[in-house]
Amino acid sequence: MLKTLAESEERFRQIAESIDDVFWMATTDRSTMLYVSPAYERVWQSRLHHLYESPKSWMDSILDEDRPAILQANEPNLRQGWTVEYRIRRPDGSVRWILDRAFPVFDAQGEVIRIVGVARDVTEQKEAENNLLIALDQVQRSNRELEDFAYVASHDLQEPLRKIKVFSDRLDARSDEFDEKGRDYLSRISRSAERMQTLIRDLLGYSRVATRAEAMRQVSLDQILTDVLNDLEVAIGDAQASIERSPLPVVTGDPRQLQQLMQNLLENALKFRRPKTASRIRVFSRSERTSVQILVEDNGIGIDEEFVERIFRPFQRLHGKGEYPGSGIGLAIVKKIADRHGAQIEVLPTPGGGATFCVTFARAGG
Repeated sequence: MLKTLAESEERFRQIAESIDDVFWMATTDRSTMLYVSPAYERVWQSRLHHLYESPKSWMDSILDEDRPAILQANEPNLRQGWTVEYRIRRPDGSVRWILDRAFPVFDAQGEVIRIVGVARDVTEQKEAENNLLIALDQVQRSNRELEDFAYVASHDLQEPLRKIKVFSDRLDARSDEFDEKGRDYLSRISRSAERMQTLIRDLLGYSRVATRAEAMRQVSLDQILTDVLNDLEVAIGDAQASIERSPLPVVTGDPRQLQQLMQNLLENALKFRRPKTASRIRVFSRSERTSVQILVEDNGIGIDEEFVERIFRPFQRLHGKGEYPGSGIGLAIVKKIADRHGAQIEVLPTPGGGATFCVTFARAGG
């Protein structure tokens, strides 16, 4: 029996002394240290015999502002144990973060007879977390600055562009005074001004996804689709498109932005239709346990697999301006709205050609 006990103690000591964490064992009132692993000397840069002689000397190195956390952690019932983080200043002046976990040890009658714990040096982890937070803050600040710049730049461009348009319209009223080359120049000025107006309007729309966001609430996508179809009634008629719809679910979101998302997807399906082919668009949903998918399927020209990521970037165009009008920012707005809602958007393979855009939302209230 004694031999077995000695072997167990030896195995415990080998394990405790081989790990980088500080393993400790103390009486319930912490007045006596029963065991502290050698890692204490490396982490605290203090001799073990000092700790055995003065069991609370380990607290001398704790930063003053972190001492209340230690006292508060020790106050709860010993039966619960505790976890606490604090900083220590070592003799060389360096500061280290410590994660300390304590657990009660019970006797056969269920009484706490000692406390054991593991103290881990988590300085590198805390520094990595802090660096990540700093980097995240810098990214968010840069995004806000870019959004503000986009809004201000596009807003400030409106006025000079308006003047260009006004004066080109005045010149157009006197176009009979120009020769053919002059009328061609005037026509080019007018078309360029119109394209610039479209770009500015779409750039404003892109920046407003963040700058003019509304509070999230429960939104009926079925009602959103009805409103969008009413708004696009003329465009649907011009394209001679047939729309097939199925009931859509309720999701948590920004109503105005979700309407913009649905409208952009439908406008995209209406725009990129096959020549001399009746446009058919289907809007439906699929349910999963924790999510719902909204799908917009069309029989249009489709998207080559190599371009499926590129189409969600601002001002990306896969076709010439003469083939299909627009600024190439509609799907970028869809992607940005989806990101704000924690949703995922992707292009799915569509049998028989065409394209299917799928937006996956978390279930409302899930």
